[in-house]
Amino acid sequence: MHAVKKENVIEVTSRGGKEGMISFKGFNRDELDMMEGAMLGGHVWVRRDSNGRLEHAPAYKPLPDPVQDETMQPFWTPSAPEGASVQYELFDHVDELGAQRYRHSSPSITIQHICGYGYTPDNYRRETEQLVRFGFECLRSPRDYSGQYHELWFLSGLWRARGELREYIYDNLDNPKNMFINCPKMLESALRFLQRNCRFGTLDISVQRMAMVIKD
Repeated sequence: MHAVKKENVIEVTSRGGKEGMISFKGFNRDELDMMEGAMLGGHVWVRRDSNGRLEHAPAYKPLPDPVQDETMQPFWTPSAPEGASVQYELFDHVDELGAQRYRHSSPSITIQHICGYGYTPDNYRRETEQLVRFGFECLRSPRDYSGQYHELWFLSGLWRARGELREYIYDNLDNPKNMFINCPKMLESALRFLQRNCRFGTLDISVQRMAMVIKD
């Protein structure tokens, strides 16, 4: 069995007494993330292997890849055959004066970093409950070994708005029945409402630029 250099080994020291203590030294960045995830969230099982480095195994069954998740298949449509027609421009995004417009479209809204710099568990719960009430869906990435994940709050279209957000949008329209003509005003109202009522780090607007053509 070959000897392992001390500088390449994770050192573990402990001390007993009334308040026992155990300490670790020599983690690299990835190993430190794994150890924190194991201790603070129980996301992985860890031990020191025969080479003196951190060995780990997931504590929870990993989520399936979306493409391999059988329960998702009814919601997927097969890819279009090669040469299928595609509609590139769904709307005129610049008017005669050069001003940006979102005509004949329904922009989607994505919010990230709930609470910005004012995060507390209570603030987060209050903000997320409010976004659900407004029609937003929560999209999360898988957790990494540290237990961290990336979270988005997504409103796929202004037509998906619910609750007070929907009321505010439609209360400010002259002709609520014609949604596409009113889209610029609807978006302006939605942004004004969210800016005044929600706390977030960033808000992004996405406008559809390419889509599959549905044949008659």
